[in-house]
Amino acid sequence: MTLAKAALLYADKVELVSPGAAMVASMASLGGGSEADLLHLLGSLDRKTLAYLGGGSLPENWQEIVAAMRLMGDLPVEAQRVLLGEHATPEVLATFASTSDAFKVPMEQMRTVASELLEKSGASELVEPMDRGLIVLNSVGIDKGGSTDDMVAAYIEHLKGILRDPSIHAMFDESTSSLARSLVREGHVEPNQVTLVHAQQAAVGGGLVSRLPTFPDARMSDVLALRGDLAGPLGRYRRAVVGLADKLRSQAYDAQASVEIDDLWRTAVAPSLDELQDELREHSFVREFAKQVASTPAAVSAGVASAGVLFMGMQSVAGIESLVAAAGGAAPVVAAALHHGVQAAGARRQTKNTAERHDLFYLHELNRRL
Repeated sequence: MTLAKAALLYADKVELVSPGAAMVASMASLGGGSEADLLHLLGSLDRKTLAYLGGGSLPENWQEIVAAMRLMGDLPVEAQRVLLGEHATPEVLATFASTSDAFKVPMEQMRTVASELLEKSGASELVEPMDRGLIVLNSVGIDKGGSTDDMVAAYIEHLKGILRDPSIHAMFDESTSSLARSLVREGHVEPNQVTLVHAQQAAVGGGLVSRLPTFPDARMSDVLALRGDLAGPLGRYRRAVVGLADKLRSQAYDAQASVEIDDLWRTAVAPSLDELQDELREHSFVREFAKQVASTPAAVSAGVASAGVLFMGMQSVAGIESLVAAAGGAAPVVAAALHHGVQAAGARRQTKNTAERHDLFYLHELNRRL
């Protein structure tokens, strides 16, 4: 989830390639799914996985039973007889009926496990970005069923394809980084050089976002809202990332890549963000207003300084004529205050516009708003 949120704050669109996430998504659909959905999932799992999910009491020939149950579905007995033909003896039909009943309890247990898994894994946060098309979940490894070995083999082949594809900006979690290193080191794949450059940029772009102090507590709803609000600063941030990524000596999937990004944060990014924050704080409206007043002749400054006292005193003036007279007497003071306020606001706006054009202003605003 950390990687997905960081990717959403750096990329336009994210494809999540994770057999684990895809499995959670498949199981999550079972919470309100039909018996046919559950049977389809059961048929794609191996015994070890089923045992982990609470299906250890299934009979030895459970795969054949699941295949038969998927074929028979919710057919009435008469339709089952036609389908089974000469094998539709009373004994077979009775056995099939009792087996179907026996499966009801583990099926219900599976639904419970699926619902709990969705919440405990944090995957429920993926629902909104997936519904909006911002995250696409790649089901490679589980889309065709089969054994765990088949799933792993399919995932490895897909990872090789990613490493060869120059159009992809790949971000790797720890386990996938280790797998990618092994594939390259052992000569199973030769990565495209452009792919490696893009991966470095993605590692820096997402890695710096994830190092913001406020990022760990960021909610998905906040992440999605800020994507639209900060489109302009994001473009300038990506420009900065290209230069920062050029400083990396390691590949994005190397173990020391994270250490190098830590160094970038400490020596280049954090100081720049501190300077931005200090500059914006120094040029706040209140400070700019104080500067304007300080540069004004003493008589006018005194009038502005006493404006609050003057208007508070107006509350005790009785009668409309007295009120108008008091307001008229205060007019020069009000005019001076407005003048200084306009000048302060202009100076503040100019400073903010300059800050917004800074390449790392995007990170500053993310940290402030998350």
